[in-house]
Amino acid sequence: MAKYDLPVMVRYVVQQTGGSKIYYVGHSQGSGIGFIQMARDPGLAQLIHRHFALVPATRVNDTDGLGKTISKIGDLFYFFFYVVHRGPTTYAVPEIPPFLCQWIGYELCRDLLFSLTGGNKASFNVVRPIE
Repeated sequence: MAKYDLPVMVRYVVQQTGGSKIYYVGHSQGSGIGFIQMARDPGLAQLIHRHFALVPATRVNDTDGLGKTISKIGDLFYFFFYVVHRGPTTYAVPEIPPFLCQWIGYELCRDLLFSLTGGNKASFNVVRPIE
């Protein structure tokens, strides 16, 4: 949905309204889709005047890993996560580039992610490869 649907919908609305930018409101999964595709596609991010993310895209309530501890510490959180700025939209994304997981391999990448989020293999997406 992030890769195919969102860019088409945003560009269609911009074209139909005759404007240069639109407001994007996403709820839960819609927020996540917006974060994902705007990080991948700077051209799409330039079409979004404001991104309103309703309901957190992620939470640490049910995790037991290092990520939960780090998020409570505050400033140290930014050691593991950095802020990306694309036009008016600012948000935090993991500082683990896709090539790293391809380079170190699936098992080590999984273990690294589990150290941050807890080791629940049932919650880990093993269907889609890391792009």
